[in-house]
Amino acid sequence: MKLRLLFILTLLALNPHSFGQQTMVSGTVVDSVTQKPIPFALIKFRNSTVGTRTDTLGYFEIVSRKATDSLEVSFTGYQTQIFVIPIGEETELTVHLNEKNKNLQTVIITPGENPAFEILRRVKKNKKFNNPEKLEAWECEVYNRIRIDANNMGDSTFDSRIFKNMEFVGDYMDTTGKNSLPSILSQSISDYYFKKDPVQEKEVIKALDVRGFNSIELGKFSGAMYQNVNIYKNHIDLFTKDFISPIADQGRTYYRYYLQDNDTLDGVPCYHLRFVPRRKGDAVFDGDIWITDSTYAVKKVICKIGDDVNVNYVTALEVEQSYSEVAPGVWMVTEERMRGDFDAFSEWKKNRFIGGTVHKNTTRRNFKINEPYDFDFYVTDIEILDSAEKRDEAYWVEHRHVELNDKEAGVLEMIDSLKKNKRFRFYENALYLGYTGHWRAGPVEVGNIGSLYNFNQVEGHRFMLSLRSSNAFSRKVEISTFGIYGLNDKEFKYGASLRWKMKSDPRTMFRVNYKKRIEQLGIRASVGDVGSSFSTLFSLGPLDKLTMVNSSSVSLERDWRIDMRTFNKVEWRKFIPLGNSDYSRIDPVTGDTSQIASLTSFEVRNQIMYTREEKFVNGQFDRMSLGSRYPIISLTHTWAFKGVLGSEYDFHRLDFVWTHRPKIGGLGKLEYTIYAGKIFGTVPYPFLNVHQGNQTLYIQRSTMNLLNYYEFISDEWVGINFEHRLMGLILDRVPLIRRLKLRSVWSAKMVVGRYNPKHNAELLLPSYSNELRHPYYELSVGLENIVKFIRVDAIWRLNYLDHVDVNDNPVPRFGVKFVFTSDF
Repeated sequence: MKLRLLFILTLLALNPHSFGQQTMVSGTVVDSVTQKPIPFALIKFRNSTVGTRTDTLGYFEIVSRKATDSLEVSFTGYQTQIFVIPIGEETELTVHLNEKNKNLQTVIITPGENPAFEILRRVKKNKKFNNPEKLEAWECEVYNRIRIDANNMGDSTFDSRIFKNMEFVGDYMDTTGKNSLPSILSQSISDYYFKKDPVQEKEVIKALDVRGFNSIELGKFSGAMYQNVNIYKNHIDLFTKDFISPIADQGRTYYRYYLQDNDTLDGVPCYHLRFVPRRKGDAVFDGDIWITDSTYAVKKVICKIGDDVNVNYVTALEVEQSYSEVAPGVWMVTEERMRGDFDAFSEWKKNRFIGGTVHKNTTRRNFKINEPYDFDFYVTDIEILDSAEKRDEAYWVEHRHVELNDKEAGVLEMIDSLKKNKRFRFYENALYLGYTGHWRAGPVEVGNIGSLYNFNQVEGHRFMLSLRSSNAFSRKVEISTFGIYGLNDKEFKYGASLRWKMKSDPRTMFRVNYKKRIEQLGIRASVGDVGSSFSTLFSLGPLDKLTMVNSSSVSLERDWRIDMRTFNKVEWRKFIPLGNSDYSRIDPVTGDTSQIASLTSFEVRNQIMYTREEKFVNGQFDRMSLGSRYPIISLTHTWAFKGVLGSEYDFHRLDFVWTHRPKIGGLGKLEYTIYAGKIFGTVPYPFLNVHQGNQTLYIQRSTMNLLNYYEFISDEWVGINFEHRLMGLILDRVPLIRRLKLRSVWSAKMVVGRYNPKHNAELLLPSYSNELRHPYYELSVGLENIVKFIRVDAIWRLNYLDHVDVNDNPVPRFGVKFVFTSDF
């Protein structure tokens, strides 16, 4: 996903064209006494919105065609200086900042102890009073602005003819530091509400304006930048990695602290602490923090991630937060600035690929403290007012907390021009094809490139084409259809579906579906699926135990109050055996064995899920779960009715799934799933639990990876999948390997089940299938983050080693498999 975003930014960038007079000022900002460089100092032209900050070495460079004749240099705890600058010329400065006078309370220091430790102990003691999450409730108005720039563009970047007729974009280039082009701008005004017991959050978006490229699903890429950084928490989740806070309870294990000269910020005397990583490779920050002298609350923090942190695509991240006392004894973040530089190929010595910079600026005001609302008020966590996207410019001028600068204002004009460019619209559709597998053609989308071709034993060479309506057709209703043709069986398969998004808040989705297609039971509907091209490219075993599935269904998915979701479905199914599928039945009178032509069922399925604090990346019709720190629990009951629409069976099925991703801090990421089920009644084996196998080279995280298809069948079962991703915990401490940013991972899986012989009265258990007489085990170790997007596992099968497949070949005892990943 991140690579796709970088590619989009590449397409946006064009040759810059210089015009007008440029004023350029460069230099270094240092402490007037120590002569040490001052990082993150603010440099700006007075009475303008043009500004920058010094880097970690105190260096700055600022260029503008709209410069004023005065340059202002400031930093917290220092006296602001103003310089007269000649317009239209290049100027070099060395700025010496003088510290302000301070007056703080006395802190008694234990002899021989780091003087910063006593202040940290007092910070820890007062966390229970200063952490905003300890309040009973609070609310405020939030203004959030995000800008994404394309950067790292050389003079020859845009010589290719693919950028023909888009030269005007160069007029919006910023040549300050890295050549950059503001490309995406999002701003919103919302009311945010928080309640402690139980923890409930709600955001009402009153105004929303997104200018950019609607083919981009920012998803996890920029979603991580939206996260609130709570410095009071021991662990701060950024880019799916848990960073240790500089004021964490165990902070002294990960940081070195240095007490600096005291400061006064906004009239508040503060202790100034400098913190640096104790070891290379730890997920920690490097920066400064200011602590109030009376309540030991955080007044300001400026930090960046270390150069050696094992994070992909992120070459730099800076966070600056300023706190204000919004009520007596209540300190809240009122201003927040984040900047992240992203580059997929930053390790390459001759990296000529374009990267991106994400700027996030957030301001909060109009606080109300400890005025909670009723439980029902928080039922909808995010509500977008109907008028939010219809606000005119006059509204934004009046209500936005901070005015747009020249770069951001230019984005609006540039995007409007690009939307009218035919070549650019073609690039947008090409990128959308790569992301979704579908090509947009007005109200219709054609695809899917991931399932255009496949080969199996029944259909031979198989071709599939699907169509679906686009958001241009409707944002409430999606109509889709597909057609399949095999050169071997010469039979046309097809299907159609209609999805109706009845409500967005809470999400309510109604669906009607029909399909006639060949499938293989006991296989995940992903890489190994009969319809996936991957199953042809990476298959280790033939797809020959096939079933023609005719299915009609009606379903309703709904999010209810806090922490609950339901899924209800009525489905008619007919199975017809194909290939090597064995539907053998013994006649109870004659004892003869015969082949059954088909099996039919009519089922009603009801599922309820407990989903406390589960977060999603939402599309118009689909969404991707980002999980939760709490367990996600699912209970499903299926009831089959005999005699309805030709159904031959009456049975009940219960399924239970418990998935949890507990926080383990710097030890990495842990995920485990416990699942169980039982079937009541006498049914043929296709309606039992055909344990999922994987006969491809591609890793399936929730499947037994060395299990053959149809190898085990059960009517009651219990299993567990466990995975621990160490996220560089071990390898980051090995000097030569650390530069490769490899990450180790290990997993263990177990399943146990039973098969009641009574089911043989309906269909005999095939010769290639077995009962789970005792638990089946798998163990694997692996390396991930190989060139940032590949994971390779070595997998061992620990028992049932005497099994053979239908051709009497022994089952694999060991295997090496891979998977493509995309993770920070």
